[in-house]
Amino acid sequence: GGGIPIAPQADPQSGKLRLTLFPDWSRGYVLRHIPALYRGQFEKLGGTDIEIQDLSAHAEESVWIDVDGESKGTLPLKVTCLPGHLRLCY
Repeated sequence: GGGIPIAPQADPQSGKLRLTLFPDWSRGYVLRHIPALYRGQFEKLGGTDIEIQDLSAHAEESVWIDVDGESKGTLPLKVTCLPGHLRLCY
């Protein structure tokens, strides 16, 4: 959100999802590193970016799910990318 290029390598035509994971950063840490985030350097700060087609996640405790900056509930979660089913407007 806000113009930060979280997954600039993502290809909407690939049939794959770009999953970006971040450590449990404090608010102060994020604020200090905003310039690096806007340059797309989240990997240098400990973030991870991978390409997937399916994802399943569960936890013993309650874990909130955040999708593009919006809270969507708690785990468990199953996501499958279906090629050609997502329409994007540029």
